[in-house]
Amino acid sequence: MGRVPLILAVTLLAAAPLAGCGGGDDGGGASTPKGFKQTQTPDFTVALPSGWTVDKGKQDTGEGEFIEARPPGSDINRPQVRIASSRGYRSGIAGAAQLAEGEIPIRRPGATRVVSKPIEVAGAKDARRIEWTVPAGGGIDAARIVTVLALSSDRTLVNLSVGVAQSDVGSARIDDMVRSLRIG
Repeated sequence: MGRVPLILAVTLLAAAPLAGCGGGDDGGGASTPKGFKQTQTPDFTVALPSGWTVDKGKQDTGEGEFIEARPPGSDINRPQVRIASSRGYRSGIAGAAQLAEGEIPIRRPGATRVVSKPIEVAGAKDARRIEWTVPAGGGIDAARIVTVLALSSDRTLVNLSVGVAQSDVGSARIDDMVRSLRIG
């Protein structure tokens, strides 16, 4: 269970300056939307906008991978995506969701959870989508943060977190990213 805080820290640290995102899709697909390219690690595959910068790395524990992606530029309010995996996760989705639901309001004061529901993710035995709205503050626009937690049957937890300014939610195509997520 010690790896989950690391995964959440990686994804949620990114969410701190994020401007949020949204949508109501239930995930479950694994296709590459037009204008996107697939990015893959041994633990997951996801489609991200073609023009975005994608950085990959390994978790400090050596038992997982992470991806950080964002469009070019330096504006703190630009969309950002963080995806991390942790192998050998010992709890269930409810435990991971509880950690995520506790972290976001701490990192983004005033954040309000607006969605928390089970979804289908290709290759996952259990998955949950959690969304928050975040008020503007400290130079950061009002935001939407979407987190997808997906647990495979071999106990690999994948945490996808997207943040985008409320004004950019429609153009960020968050649901395209969520639908494309595949575990394994």
